[in-house]
Amino acid sequence: MNVYEGASRVTFVRANYFSVYKWEIQTSLSYEVTEDFLICSVIEGCGELKTGAGTYLFQKGDHFLLSNQVGRVEVEGKITVIVSHP
Repeated sequence: MNVYEGASRVTFVRANYFSVYKWEIQTSLSYEVTEDFLICSVIEGCGELKTGAGTYLFQKGDHFLLSNQVGRVEVEGKITVIVSHP
């Protein structure tokens, strides 16, 4: 388990071609997207995602993609997200 200030990350699968994690965010998380893209599925809670392009609200059941072109993102809220990437 990786622990960040305000969040933790559990690795489910880490392989050459695909990785899957569970991010549990208690308050907030600042993350630099360096992977080609992230596939995100919100499985619990609600919050907001801040990028250079704007602020987006999300809740349980929402899914979104984050390209590495967004750079740093800020996530706020009490949420659990399944995150995967190639």
